[in-house]
Amino acid sequence: MDAKSDSKSTSSWFGFVLLAMWVSTSFELYAAEVPARLNPTGRDIELISLLRMSDTILGEAQVTLTAEDDILLPKDSTIVLLEEVVIPEALNILRAVPGEILTPSDFRAAGLDLMFDMSSLECIVTVPGEVSLTRSISLMEQAAQVDYVSPEFFSGFVNLNLIGNENQTLLERNERQSIYGARIESAVNIGRANFEYEAIFENSSRDDARYQREGTRLNLDFPHQGTRLVVGDMYNPGASFQDGSDILGVGITRDFTLIPTRNARPTASQQFTLLRASQVDVVIDGVVVQRLSLGAGSYDLSDIPLAQGTNDVQLVITNSVGQRELIQFSVATGNELLAAGEFEYSLMYGVPRVFVQNELDYLFEEKVLHGYFEVGLTPWLTVGINGQQREQLHQLGASILFASGVGVTELAAARSTNAMNRHGEAYRLAFDALFDRNSVWQPQFSLVYEYRASDFVGINHVQREPVLDIEPLFNTTNHFISAFGSLQLSEQLRGR
Repeated sequence: MDAKSDSKSTSSWFGFVLLAMWVSTSFELYAAEVPARLNPTGRDIELISLLRMSDTILGEAQVTLTAEDDILLPKDSTIVLLEEVVIPEALNILRAVPGEILTPSDFRAAGLDLMFDMSSLECIVTVPGEVSLTRSISLMEQAAQVDYVSPEFFSGFVNLNLIGNENQTLLERNERQSIYGARIESAVNIGRANFEYEAIFENSSRDDARYQREGTRLNLDFPHQGTRLVVGDMYNPGASFQDGSDILGVGITRDFTLIPTRNARPTASQQFTLLRASQVDVVIDGVVVQRLSLGAGSYDLSDIPLAQGTNDVQLVITNSVGQRELIQFSVATGNELLAAGEFEYSLMYGVPRVFVQNELDYLFEEKVLHGYFEVGLTPWLTVGINGQQREQLHQLGASILFASGVGVTELAAARSTNAMNRHGEAYRLAFDALFDRNSVWQPQFSLVYEYRASDFVGINHVQREPVLDIEPLFNTTNHFISAFGSLQLSEQLRGR
């Protein structure tokens, strides 16, 4: 009797366990098929929640969880939070939604996704790459700020250089000559305009005193554009095979030497996307030059500084969970190249200015037009064109400057036509080798070859007529070659 009771009790217990397992399994299957409700209260709930993209917080938003488990966000304030991470086309779709409320279906129509995280009580927006806004970051802006002295609205200067000389001859006759004088350089600045004046004064025991004006000009500066407009006496050294121009007239020049705080030399850029908040180390040739802390999103990192030669650039990305990603590329450049998109130019028009017997004079019967334009296409390529004209003399030219892993090469060509309708060409090949900057020898090597045809001329050549039917030669030396090299032999000795 006891044995039967024990057997019956064991069977009942075993059946109860099977029933409990079946109930538990059925409940889990039902829970899997029926998702947990966001709002089981049966009424609408309003709360202030964080709006987040991945692990990057965009800001606070007023969220409404309806009794039907819908997620509602105010349209205007939500779009303001999304402007920094979503492209304008997707935002325009959200702006076109009728009313003042956005729902998850509105987000999906714009290519986004919206959910509510019950564990953190936060709204999470998923932004796919195709609708992610690429944010621009400039390393120039990230660099340490330097305080500069702001220019005064009114300022000026006068430089006076005194000259004194005395010569005595003790030969057949005893003669003494005394010369003294001064050179004056002055300028007055009023806002963007400045007036410059140069002159010289000389007096000697043999000649009468002489005061000579050497230059007067009015400059108008546009510093943010690196541009200066000049009216008066001016000089431009020219580019490539051009002759320097000394004229009285008007000229405009874009030259970044006017802005010492702005770098127009080549820099590099790189685009990348972060799925999580990360730390980005910018490494150039093994040296960390900048460390950035960025949130999730797409970025365009520009103005990565480059030195002459081949630059090995690495972006070491470490996200918030410790995962590392490496973006690596190399860029070759030179100090004489312009950054991609930057350009410099000069344009002058006027009459030639000459000194005749120490007197300033202007050749008003002649006109000079002179100019050049150079633009950086890539960090390793800069191209330019140039030209000048003086009456019947014309000159046109072009240049290419590019860098590679072995060095920086310049190619230039020009063609001229003189008053006698004779044509001449000129060509230049220049090469500067790029070596490892860390080498103990610190080697340098450069090579220049130039060819100038006998009839190649610039605007400063005298326009001569042939004598006795013998046409003059403007260049008696047609070929020029120069090479230079050096090595660091010791800390105190360098050979070349």
